Amino acid sequence: MAAEGGSGGGERGAASRAAAHRRVGVLGGGQLGRMMAEAAARLGCTIVALDPTENCPAAQAGAEHIVGHFNDAADVARLAAACDLVTAEIEHVDCGALDALSLPVLPSPAAIRVIQDKFEQKRAFAAAGVPLGDFEAVESAEAAAALGARWGYPLVLKARRFAYDGRGNAVAADAAAVPAAFASLARGSAVYVERFVPFVRELAVMVACGVDAA
Repeated sequence: MAAEGGSGGGERGAASRAAAHRRVGVLGGGQLGRMMAEAAARLGCTIVALDPTENCPAAQAGAEHIVGHFNDAADVARLAAACDLVTAEIEHVDCGALDALSLPVLPSPAAIRVIQDKFEQKRAFAAAGVPLGDFEAVESAEAAAALGARWGYPLVLKARRFAYDGRGNAVAADAAAVPAAFASLARGSAVYVERFVPFVRELAVMVACGVDAA
């Protein structure tokens, strides 16, 4: 029994060592890529960042760096060829290029597609039972103003895509402000509207799970 236990422990140790030395490809090499590289080094993993910027932040933290764009399918394939799995530090990536890869992509391209669209994020949270304020997709300033008349002002308008760090948001104080707010967002994305929610503070929650969902 002792010998069997020792063998099992050795197998687990070997598996841990194999996992610890994986080469992880990262789409993007910005500040989040830098933090990933620093954390991965402590775990014995190698980060390979795909980023168009020479000496990007991830490279400065010791990541291997492939100079290329995370929206270029050929560059994404080059990254995949050098890695055991691929992840992303930015959601604005080419999911079609990720679909074509034969190695694990985490999170999945399907999940990234939801992340790329803030309105679809809201729908996913609502389907999961997360309490949310009212929200609705709109195709015109008039439709947004109609929601303002129903919900009251101020009214929050948001770009569905390419919105982050406060970019892609506009708050209309009254109906007269809606057309300009809508126009400022609709140039690069579809738009949705949220009922304004008064708040005292903002809390950020990070949730992680393994590939087995544990």
